[in-house]
Amino acid sequence: MADIGRLPAFLQPWCIQNNICLQSRKPLHYYRHCCAYKPKILKEDYGLGFWQTPNWNSLSWSKPVYRSFAKNSNRKISFLLYCCLESKNYQIIVLGGGVAAGYAAFSYVRMGGESNQLAVLSEEPVPPYERPSLSKGFMDPDIRMEPSEFYTCAAIAQLPQDEKWYEEHGVALYLNTRAQQVDVSTKKIISENGHIFHYEKLIIATGCRARKYSPSQVPFSNLDGILYLRNIEDANIVRNWIDELKGQGKAVVIGGGYLAMEITSCLVSNNIQVTMAYPGDYLLNKLFPAQVAKQYEQVFRDKGVELLSNCFVENFYERNDGFASAVRFQDGRKVSGDFFIVCIGAIPNTELFQGQLQLQNGGIEVNHRLQCVGFPDIYAVGDVASFPLKAYSNRPVRIEHVDHSRKSAASAILDILHGNPYGNTKHRDDPRLSIFRAAVDTTYDYVPFYYSRMFDLCWNFYGDSSGTAFVWGYVPSKMVTLWIELSSKVVGILLEGCSPFEHRVAYRVAVNRPKVDTSELQRITEASQVFEYLLNLLPEKVEKIRTTREESVDK
Repeated sequence: MADIGRLPAFLQPWCIQNNICLQSRKPLHYYRHCCAYKPKILKEDYGLGFWQTPNWNSLSWSKPVYRSFAKNSNRKISFLLYCCLESKNYQIIVLGGGVAAGYAAFSYVRMGGESNQLAVLSEEPVPPYERPSLSKGFMDPDIRMEPSEFYTCAAIAQLPQDEKWYEEHGVALYLNTRAQQVDVSTKKIISENGHIFHYEKLIIATGCRARKYSPSQVPFSNLDGILYLRNIEDANIVRNWIDELKGQGKAVVIGGGYLAMEITSCLVSNNIQVTMAYPGDYLLNKLFPAQVAKQYEQVFRDKGVELLSNCFVENFYERNDGFASAVRFQDGRKVSGDFFIVCIGAIPNTELFQGQLQLQNGGIEVNHRLQCVGFPDIYAVGDVASFPLKAYSNRPVRIEHVDHSRKSAASAILDILHGNPYGNTKHRDDPRLSIFRAAVDTTYDYVPFYYSRMFDLCWNFYGDSSGTAFVWGYVPSKMVTLWIELSSKVVGILLEGCSPFEHRVAYRVAVNRPKVDTSELQRITEASQVFEYLLNLLPEKVEKIRTTREESVDK
């Protein structure tokens, strides 16, 4: 007798409701199709026998026999349901359907991975896509991009990774497939739709979900018209609201990060009146110094956006039709709107691995090769990974940005396909280990890079935002900000309105972290002069920097 609890979640309520009992004939490997009438037992030795009984206690555990089947409800029906079990085995499984998953598949193909050995399990209905486009081109009234136009790697491969791409390159893509359980000890994944998968290597790319208000903490926060933006379904809802209002409505954006700023920009472009309410003293206060943030705030005000700082939501108000009508903040301020978009952060999707893998910074702890601690066959990439930042004293960080998602996914695939089993650096020159391709260093040495676009602006940040900030120039024209730590080293640089060459210089500065003379910096008056000064501190020649391929920036 087998426990009903071993069945997929979607099947358990049905079995209980219909008094369906279960007998296991052999150890289970995979569930495929459940609850289907069968006039005879197929592959009986490998399946599960189901039959209906009026009472659990009256069940006879003798071998079940199919006796009759009819659609006529007047006849007594005794039927046998059969669950056909199938094994699905892959060398590598990517769990997730976001940017990291798409770039993992692309990197696997580009690096020569074998066909039919990699699978992507995604709970979304469409192939992996570039999520940043949801708050940009997807809502831009002049572009109105559709998901098929921003599937992952469209810019790199010149061909979007649609379902046909996955099929042609031998990558199994499972859409609408949400993992119900992951057992890292047996290397098994059970999905909610009844499939079970086995893997040799697992790449966790589950990403994050939008942080939402709880009705128990924020009354009426579950009303219609209170929206979030994380996936294509969310974006479609927001776009429908925009289309319905036809430029005559008002939206309230709650949050002051770069996502909130991008959404506000799109709403204004659609002639929607916007109020931004955020908890900090100024916009993007976790990255921008106040002097820089005030410049961006002025751009938003010039576009007609009302900005409210130090706002903490107390509750929402309900209209007669069940939709939200206004939001009230803890200081008593009340703002009305036709709809509300909440951007208050994200929560890493780690629930499947709690109690199995080591967690850190809200994510899954990995080493320099993105391998989970204690499980070298399991990797975590993208938003969900907490990894040591090598250039900054191995400080463990978790970065929620598309650039890290792309690069960490490619790094994990590189380590799986070409990594040195002896640790990348130890004995790497030993000729006896040449067959292991020991020269390939797969250490994930990442330099943090963030960017965002709103209106006609596009800021880019390289490095770390610790230390003292020095600012030159003004937004919306050219602006440069340097972060200098106590040792007088440059650890971070923020650019607005700069040339591709200046971006390459900024990247090299973040990599090399040159030591500067702050008294000389204070004598510089123009933003362009900052680069002339920094070039003299870099070990590379100017010609080399000019000819180096520009760091990829999502346009």
